[in-house]
Amino acid sequence: MTDQDRPANHPVFDHPWLSESLDEAHYFLHECVEHYHDAELVRFNLNAAIQALRNVTFRIQAHKDEIPSFDDWYEPWQRCLGADSSLRWVKDARTTVVHKKGLETASRASVELIYSYEQSPIQEFDLPASLPTHVLVTRALESVPEALAKNSLVEVKRRWISGLFPDANVLDVAGRALSVLGAMAFDLSRYLSEGGLVDVASLADGAALPDCLENIEESTAIRVTPGSGEYYELVSQGTMRPTEDELEEAESRYGVEALLEAIDPKRVHDPFYFVEAFVLPQARAIIALDGHHVTVVFLRIRGAWVPQEFRSENRLEKYLMWRSIAKTVAKTKADGVILVAEAWFAHADAFNGELYPDIANAEGRIEGLHIYAESEDGPHRSWVLFFRHVNGRTVVDEPIIDDVAGMFLEPVREVWRSTSADC
Repeated sequence: MTDQDRPANHPVFDHPWLSESLDEAHYFLHECVEHYHDAELVRFNLNAAIQALRNVTFRIQAHKDEIPSFDDWYEPWQRCLGADSSLRWVKDARTTVVHKKGLETASRASVELIYSYEQSPIQEFDLPASLPTHVLVTRALESVPEALAKNSLVEVKRRWISGLFPDANVLDVAGRALSVLGAMAFDLSRYLSEGGLVDVASLADGAALPDCLENIEESTAIRVTPGSGEYYELVSQGTMRPTEDELEEAESRYGVEALLEAIDPKRVHDPFYFVEAFVLPQARAIIALDGHHVTVVFLRIRGAWVPQEFRSENRLEKYLMWRSIAKTVAKTKADGVILVAEAWFAHADAFNGELYPDIANAEGRIEGLHIYAESEDGPHRSWVLFFRHVNGRTVVDEPIIDDVAGMFLEPVREVWRSTSADC
């Protein structure tokens, strides 16, 4: 593995023997993800990854003469590894692969028809490992009602299971083992250069997966439009991290610096206040000067508003976008959401009761910027700024404010309801 291919949270070590097995395991697990729906290639690469993971401690032990007070450093890690279920699985699986027979895997699949922002019933199946995923996809597409075919997605997810973890994806288990062993190698590298013992349990608990091994089932899900057979990828999103040059341009062009300086830090956590004090005037300036605005979602994480930019071109992609946002909300424990997005508006009479109205092409449609804020404890509000392009400039109307709940936020609300129920 070259440094260019190495994930940001996968460190480079001074001792080659410390990183070789980790690199091998990471490579083979990445190949499992790359060929996720080919059962044979998953088995080949998983077997190789298991042996590479087991070799990490073997190689450390082989070089113990190079490690001062080896037993003092190694024994706490040995206890930690023995208490971790993923490492116990690796140990048992390696014995099976090397001394008995190849690792046997089975699979479980789920099928969902996505046709709204709300969660649809999910069907689950136990599948023979040898059954190709595309066979299940074909059968699922054939069962979609004709009325929904053009405005829905069939989503198929598959989970590879084995041994002690019948309900977990075996690649998640192996990925957890890789992250813990990576933490162990990182600690050994630190110990060799600095000396001193640390709390190894906290290092293991905080071990992070390589980015390519996060959310495996989500990233490998197959999504197909029944009407056209078109495959959909995950919605593009990312935390907005503007460069210094971009910040300077925004400050001068949109007056960002003045807006931020005027914000009351004691009230900034309030979504309505944050919209009125910062989001709304900034968005208005962007529309007036640029004539358009990208879709931005602010998540309130531990009291701070974190912006993320999204790309979604149609209704189906919006369904996926908000499911993706909901997963981020669950992961980060975000308790507030603000949406800023362009939208088309039209009178209901233009649709004649259509189930999926085409607002973007409706007669009499109006272009507007929609800002919507809601927090976990319930309050919600929206601001709509209609705008039009006249003689080369953009005219922006005063905002219209209402308290109608946005249906698009239903996936996020479901996360919040689930969180409240668990408390």
